[in-house]
Amino acid sequence: MDRPLVSFCLLFYNHREWFKAALDAAFAQTYRPLEIVVSDDASTDGSPELIQDYVAAHAPADVSIVINRNTCNLGVMGNWLKTLSLTHGELLIMAGGDDVSLPERTERIVAAWLADGKRAAVISHAGYRVDTRGRSLGPLPAPCTKQPLGALMAWRRDCYTAFPPEAIRPRCVEDVPFAKRAMMLGGELVIPDRLVLYRLGSGLTSALYDHRTPVIKSWRMSLLSLDQTERDLAAIADRLPPERVEEFRRQFDRERVFAQNHLALVESPSFRTRWTAFQRERSMGRYNSYVFLLSYLLPRRLGDLVLNTITRLNQLRRRLSQGRAH
Repeated sequence: MDRPLVSFCLLFYNHREWFKAALDAAFAQTYRPLEIVVSDDASTDGSPELIQDYVAAHAPADVSIVINRNTCNLGVMGNWLKTLSLTHGELLIMAGGDDVSLPERTERIVAAWLADGKRAAVISHAGYRVDTRGRSLGPLPAPCTKQPLGALMAWRRDCYTAFPPEAIRPRCVEDVPFAKRAMMLGGELVIPDRLVLYRLGSGLTSALYDHRTPVIKSWRMSLLSLDQTERDLAAIADRLPPERVEEFRRQFDRERVFAQNHLALVESPSFRTRWTAFQRERSMGRYNSYVFLLSYLLPRRLGDLVLNTITRLNQLRRRLSQGRAH
């Protein structure tokens, strides 16, 4: 039976509170052969030394371990690419330093990929939401290339090797351009298994607690990611049918228009500009929650108060429903 080498990549940045849980989850993976690559992006909370000591004391003997510590902060994409440069696996699994992968995560991903004949360039799966203290906030659906979430995805190696590293914009998020790379190279495979406890309230997901500023940062990074995607497409355009190249360009242009419009809705101080962006977004049909959209029309402090209240009420509702289910 084919047992490809898999690289399980753990990305850390100021994760002192959660690094042990993330590392224990990586060490508990049932799949072999496995290499675990740990990369810290110049954390300032004292965690790099603790991570190194913990790995030395607890890493399994039958797993290859690589530890990297960046001398300066590279950003999410920069750290991801540095991590990938240290890997050797056919499949590349991403794990956040504040998340917890269930022991069977790698095994299930590989089984699905092999059953698909290794055709998929990205494999996605579902998960569970948890808060900063690990309390359940309910199920998390599987992402896809149109709405990627790197912490619930694994990538075929050529999503990294088929593109020149000098074209990279390191300050963008990693999952958007890699999802687009997967679309160019071979498509996606989505499996229903819930294999990760995805922590909300840390990293970019702190937007769920202090809404507006992190959301603005996230959408600006999305625009950088689209810049990256255009560079990636140009790098391999000669390997794709011309009609596919044009199709991708039109799609990426539409996504850029939406991202720019959403930024105007979220961050403009002008009510007229926000109202115009709101009307455009409705016409695009790209946003599910009109409560969120309408909150952006309010003055910033009041809008954020509404958003944060809704978020906390939803979290409380999920916890209560989870308690009743048990």
